[in-house]
Amino acid sequence: MYRTLQRVGQWIGWGWVLGLCGLLVTTAAAEEILPLLPHRGLRPMALGNAYEALADDLDSFNYNPAGLSHLERFTLRLTPIQARVSKDLVDETAELPDLLSDLDELSGLPEDQVVDHPAAQRLVDRIARLRRRDLALQSDFVVLSLGAPLFEVAQTPITAGVNVTNRAFSWFRFRRAGLPWRSVVLDTLDDRVQWSGALEVATIQAAVAAKRHVELPFVRTVRAGLGWRWVNRKYRNDQFEIAEALHPERFQEEHLRFGADQEVSSFQDVLDLVDENTETTRGFGVDLGLQAEHTDYLRSALVVRSLVSNVGEGRFPRTLTVGLAARPLRALNRENDLLDLQVAAALSSPAGDNHLEEFRNNSFTDYLHLGIEAVLLPRSPLRLAVRAGNNHGYPTFGLEVALAFLKAGVAYYGDLETDWWTGGVTLDF
Repeated sequence: MYRTLQRVGQWIGWGWVLGLCGLLVTTAAAEEILPLLPHRGLRPMALGNAYEALADDLDSFNYNPAGLSHLERFTLRLTPIQARVSKDLVDETAELPDLLSDLDELSGLPEDQVVDHPAAQRLVDRIARLRRRDLALQSDFVVLSLGAPLFEVAQTPITAGVNVTNRAFSWFRFRRAGLPWRSVVLDTLDDRVQWSGALEVATIQAAVAAKRHVELPFVRTVRAGLGWRWVNRKYRNDQFEIAEALHPERFQEEHLRFGADQEVSSFQDVLDLVDENTETTRGFGVDLGLQAEHTDYLRSALVVRSLVSNVGEGRFPRTLTVGLAARPLRALNRENDLLDLQVAAALSSPAGDNHLEEFRNNSFTDYLHLGIEAVLLPRSPLRLAVRAGNNHGYPTFGLEVALAFLKAGVAYYGDLETDWWTGGVTLDF
């Protein structure tokens, strides 16, 4: 029996070693890789996505399905709304009325008068600034998650859960294009705007997790989880010259597939417009996760997200992550009812779930995630959580207040591609 346990311990050890080695391996794939766009909760984002080893709640669906095995009772979470706005968009929004006013003024002028008009120069200055910015908005709405222990098999508790997510996403980028002109106005007007939009309705996830107590050197409990997701996405990628926006009727005819006289008087009309202006792709992905509890204050994890996937004619990016989480106060025998402290670290493949290869910095920080969380009054109905982290080398931080089952919070989320402000409300039962 002891030899069998030794072998199990060796398998676990080799699994962790192979996971670390896998971080240095890039697998080539002929098919297209599409971003996964997973739902990110406020807690994991503020912790720099160093969440695989920390996962112990319903955020486990998108980080480590093994974390569901921590649930000891039926648990339900409803997120009515969580909005994420790029920092660039927040900075530009204050001047949006001036931009619309300039565009409206220019659209009413003859073409031979546009170049020399003061509004054109203001537009040029603004576009020059926008070339360095990403304007993006993401809204996750009516996110419903539930999980519960089910039964035991050979002294191994089994937990399962389901998650349903709805999401809208839009992104604008300004890029230099065309031949250079002597006039800075004309040189700007033939620049291009790249726009990406996506709508996911009823993206469904299901997961099952198991927990097993073992008697191994430096391993007390092993948790394993298997997750499955089905994604239903409508998307649109488009680009146009800035000058085209000065002719609204022509722009609508070439880029929007509905007539000017078409009425939008019901939700079904909105859905019809979405269907007419987007393409639909569906697909699935399978995640595999492990957690090992080494002591009552130290935990490790190994996760492969999108181990197997198929979406449209491509797949989701495979993301391999190893992580550690610790409770310093527990390690020092200083646990108390005033403060709970956790720290976490993770190494992951640099592209991540969002397929950010082109934004890598070619440094070790591309792989790195760090997080620290301090919870005041952790066992009381009123709790305050302060979090900070490092995501791919960019800072993150957040603040969340919980009163009984209601949680509200904000977070700043630095990422390889751009930085975000995000906020949301959740109801945990």
